[in-house]
Amino acid sequence: MKDNSQDMVFERIEASGIGLTIGSIGSSVVRNITFRDCVMHKPVKGIYMKFRDDAGTIEDVTYENILIDEPGQTAIWIGPAQQSDSDNPCAAHPCSLCWPETPLSKCNLPAAATYKNIVLRNITVNMGGSSKQSFIMANATNPMQGVVFDGVVVNDAKAKDFYEHCEGVAGGIATGGTSPVPPCFATNGTASATEA
Repeated sequence: MKDNSQDMVFERIEASGIGLTIGSIGSSVVRNITFRDCVMHKPVKGIYMKFRDDAGTIEDVTYENILIDEPGQTAIWIGPAQQSDSDNPCAAHPCSLCWPETPLSKCNLPAAATYKNIVLRNITVNMGGSSKQSFIMANATNPMQGVVFDGVVVNDAKAKDFYEHCEGVAGGIATGGTSPVPPCFATNGTASATEA
């Protein structure tokens, strides 16, 4: 989904590559998008929502009944676009392709990028022994609002370290047996405090 996408449903998809992606979003609104009943076998990224600019809104988005099997880079990324718009692949526009593996690489969090009412429901991630992690990141001055993980389950012995970065989420809710719980969320349907 790109800029100004609204009122769309995508279902019964077998995806690969960069997976089920919203973005990169600039100064526009993406609203009322649903992905459901989808399978991804060995995608590079699985669920991927991203902003390229310091403005815009992604709201009222649901990912439901999704299987992510052995992701190559990350299963869940909600945050800034991991890209470079220059000859330097490690430049951060806004988040470096080299981040977080390369020392001194940067991942900038756009201050005016707004996430509201994001639901991940009945998501299964089979890591297959991979140690790749996931990321949920927004600027602390404009934290994500209304984020719910309902039955988001990671099957792997290393799952406790699944979320490498979790920040800038206000009132994140983890329920329905979500495991592991993102560290900047609460459990059992009780909203958490804002994390920075």
